[in-house]
Amino acid sequence: RLNAVHKDIAQYGTTMALRVVRPKLALHQENFKSFAPNYIFDLLKAIVASKSNVTIAGVTGTGKTELQKLLLSFVEYKDHIVMIEDTPESHAKILFPDKDIKSWITNPSINIEMLVKAGSRNNPAWQVVSETRGREAYEMMQGILTGHRLITTLHAVNARAIPSRLINMMKMGYDIDETSMREDIFRYLNFGIHIEKIEDEEGRMKRYLKEIVEFLPNGEVLTVFRCDLTNKGFEYVPGKVSSIFIKRMMEKRVDIQLQRKIIDGWGVHEISQEEAL
Repeated sequence: RLNAVHKDIAQYGTTMALRVVRPKLALHQENFKSFAPNYIFDLLKAIVASKSNVTIAGVTGTGKTELQKLLLSFVEYKDHIVMIEDTPESHAKILFPDKDIKSWITNPSINIEMLVKAGSRNNPAWQVVSETRGREAYEMMQGILTGHRLITTLHAVNARAIPSRLINMMKMGYDIDETSMREDIFRYLNFGIHIEKIEDEEGRMKRYLKEIVEFLPNGEVLTVFRCDLTNKGFEYVPGKVSSIFIKRMMEKRVDIQLQRKIIDGWGVHEISQEEAL
């Protein structure tokens, strides 16, 4: 991805920025511990296997696309996937040639919103939108409400800000009932992930998992995992998963051993049947 600003605008001469994303998994099981504790790898597998909807947040350069590709690697081969991007950065079909992937790219006359609408008509199990930036958030939510699963990224200050960011994006093009839409987001969005980056003592950039939260139907935001950066380094704080997530794993027939790892590794936050409905 190349971005250039002409000298007529750039005060001290033309500026350029180049971003290269190669067709490989930069984040994988062998190097995952440099990003987050290894037990989070199992959690992410369970989140995808349970058909949970996921939004990844973070500033530019934190590795949102790479985490999205890792999650995509967990999707079952039988699941139909629609991949929507502005530029071909995921290389999804190259990475996973045997998976059922439709890979679509925007152009000057076809935007992400149009492709999300088209994707919903192609009966996908998953819509994977490289980045949500505007009014397309509304159509993505409609896809979730009709049963399609979603993995997307966006810019947000933290994971808890994701619902507000999505609502503000929807308002760019739609007159929505904010209360009703917020209720739908908390009921069906499922998980928010936040990534951050820091520069280490040698000047190298380190990307790390800052937080995972679970959005609950009663409007509560449950901390599943948090990484605190202290004077002693990274401090990992496991939280809880909801009984709704546990039930979803059972309903989607997630591998029993993987279920057991999640149940044994996390506390379970009980949600009453009335709250879950």
